Formats: sequence, structure tokens, C-alpha cells
Amino acid sequence: MSKLMRLAKLLIVLFLISSNTLSAQPKYWIYLKDKDANAKPVISQQTRLNRQAQNLSIQQTTDLPVKIEYLNALSSKNIQLMYASRWLNAVSAALTPEQVQTAKSLQFVENVIPMNSDFFITRMDHAVKKSTLAPVMSQIQSTAFKNANLTGYGVTIGVIDAGFYGADSSPSLRQVFTNKRILGIRDYVKPNQPGELLFSVAESYSDTHGTEVMAAISGLDTDDDTQYGTAINAKFYLARTDYSLREWRGEEDNWIAAMEWMDSLGVRLINTSLGYARGFTDPLENYVPEQMDGK
Repeated sequence: MSKLMRLAKLLIVLFLISSNTLSAQPKYWIYLKDKDANAKPVISQQTRLNRQAQNLSIQQTTDLPVKIEYLNALSSKNIQLMYASRWLNAVSAALTPEQVQTAKSLQFVENVIPMNSDFFITRMDHAVKKSTLAPVMSQIQSTAFKNANLTGYGVTIGVIDAGFYGADSSPSLRQVFTNKRILGIRDYVKPNQPGELLFSVAESYSDTHGTEVMAAISGLDTDDDTQYGTAINAKFYLARTDYSLREWRGEEDNWIAAMEWMDSLGVRLINTSLGYARGFTDPLENYVPEQMDGK
């Protein structure tokens, strides 16, 4: 066997060991005790305008960011932080048993809760071309929207899903991409890679699901002159939070991070075709009805 082949095999083994070690390390929510009431809210002017139009409170404590000094203090303890949630006033992290005890000992930490079968969130601060309608559109009586010329113009929609493979080449979404109505895309499963790769790289059978959802919202195929969605003039922010080859509670912080990102940008509507109830890879992580109480 050549030295090159032996080196390649060694690298593969090391990669597998490293991957298994990382995936085996459990994730936790580290809940923090307070926020800085004088901090600048991390929301956009569009978010404020949306709330004003709906007679909602303009200022909310959930708009305040997690204290940066707390994040720095955790990082100084060699704790690798993942996502900070301003809604929960918590930060997610993969922790060793020793790091769990270290985090719990910090004065500003309220609680450290594993993302496993014992975990659930316990606290939260309070003018268009005429076209034929696809048959499925009759289920939602979409003719009424079409007759009223409601096309999603001026509305920004967030889509949180498992993937958007082929979206940029889908005939029914061509008008979305041609008119540059994708305002942003983030991959929370693999945050170090460009979000645009989600259009061209498929890792599982579910990677086209977000594409199908977008078509149901905004689909208009100009080749066969068929309309598949009602919001054909809407703009979009896209996020992948789910990796369907493994279903586990440790992806819930991805979802929260995507929700908070979209909310801060003033997204009007968010579609999330993901479920966190049953069907987890480890059946012990399935939720029971008693836990589905809104918290």
C-alpha cells in the first residue's frame, strides 16, 4: 500500500472519530439570569412598523440582546457557544460533564438544561399577469385572492425548512429569482458554508421540501402559464434548520435562531413546515401531550 493511500485512510479514520465525538457530545441550553435594560433592541424599523400596524407593543423585553459579557465569560471557560436566544435569554452549547458543572457555578447562570428527552422550554419572556390556477389552488379558494389582486406585493415571508435544493432552477420559482426577491438565506445546520449552496447541494431526500413549500406560496410557471401560489409577488428570507438524516431535539436551537433572525428583520409571515412532537430518531425524545402546553 502506498504512503498516500495509508495517509488517506488515516485521515478518514480521524475524521470519523472526530465526527462521532462531536455528534455524541450532548447539547444544552444555558439560561441566564438577566438582561441589560439599557441595551439597544436588536430589531429593525420594519419590525416596529409591523407591530404598530397591528396594535402590538412596540418595545418588548425579548428584543433586548443576551448580555455580551455573559457570552464572553462563558467563552473564557472554553465553552463553545452555538446560538444565543434573546427570546429565551439563553445560549446553546455542546458541553462535557465538567463544563456543565462549570457553567452552573457561574453567578449569572440561572440553569443548565440538556436537550434530551427530559428537556422542554420552561420559560419565555413575555399588478400581475393573468394565468391559470393549478387544481390544488381550489382547496384554499384562491380565486378570491386573485380577483382582489392580492399577490403578496410588499410582504416579506420567511421560510424555515430542511432544504431548498433546486429552488433557483425551478420553473415555478423562476420569477422569484429573476426579480431578486430572495433577500437572504442562512444555513443553521452548517453555518460555516454559504447559504446559497442549499440550492445546488442535496444531502437527503428532504432537501427539496423547502422548494416545494416556496412553490406552494409563490409558484408561477410562465412556461405553462400556471399559478401554484397566491403570494407571487412576495419577497423571501430562507433558512435551513433541520438535517433530516437525524431527528433530535438538538436542532431546536437552530429553529429559534432562524425565527429570531427573521423577526429582527421585520419579516411579516413565517412558514415553518417542521414538527417537534413525534418521530425523533431516539423515541425517548418524543414529546407527550402533557408537555404541549405552549411553553
